[in-house]
Amino acid sequence: MVILVRYAEIGIKGRNRERFERALVQNIELCLKHHSIPHAVRRLFGRILIETDNPCVALRRVFGIASFSQAVPAGKTVDDALAVTKAQVERLTENDTFRITCQRSDKNFPLTSQDVCIQLGAKLGAVTKAKVRMQNPTVNIELEIIDGKIYALADRTEGPGGMPVGSQGTVLALIENDASVLAALLVMKRGCSIVPVMVQDIDLSLLDAFAPSPQAQEKNADIDALLAKHRAQAVVLNDTLDNARQVSLNALVLRPLSGMNKEDIVNERKRIESLLDSDRA
Repeated sequence: MVILVRYAEIGIKGRNRERFERALVQNIELCLKHHSIPHAVRRLFGRILIETDNPCVALRRVFGIASFSQAVPAGKTVDDALAVTKAQVERLTENDTFRITCQRSDKNFPLTSQDVCIQLGAKLGAVTKAKVRMQNPTVNIELEIIDGKIYALADRTEGPGGMPVGSQGTVLALIENDASVLAALLVMKRGCSIVPVMVQDIDLSLLDAFAPSPQAQEKNADIDALLAKHRAQAVVLNDTLDNARQVSLNALVLRPLSGMNKEDIVNERKRIESLLDSDRA
């Protein structure tokens, strides 16, 4: 089995793109190793491929991943792709429909995405009674062309998005309540490594679940000293607009919850927790 990993924001990073890609690959490796999933990871232009026998649902907790799919290698030609995909349509009836979508990351491939769709569609049309329909088809055959090879995708699982943890430096997060955990998570999603500073004894299991590696915790102490110790660039607070505090620190202060109310905070935490619910299923 091959798992095809897509990312979004990293692709717009220009000359720094390779650095972000390497950070994402490293975090994927750490995640799969933590879950004892045998694997081999390859970084290609615009995509990451994982060779494994595991569906890798744990990737839903890796920030930087937009989505991922189980994929079946489908050769290098349209005839090769036909051999892999025809089973999806040959039992369809005249009341059914199908369509083909194709994305070509490899611009050196001799056919365009549209050419592949047209040629494969004609060949599949000869082995089924179903008709082509672009909107709401019975079967959607999704292909990607990467590194000269065609892959047929079996599904698409949404990832958490954001940027790879560790790609944007280190920050301290004051942990005062459950809202503090969410504030830290939102900054982690923007690529920062988090050092929790425990003002109160709060469960950090949700924060730990998305961290690529075990986090060093600190007790509440001199924040400026901790900033120097960890070479941190900012401090994360759980402030909203209703309870914003005046603070004086030798670092940037981040307030990711500032535009949220209590209901927003609860709903966002539930949304993030749902990524782990599917992981445990």
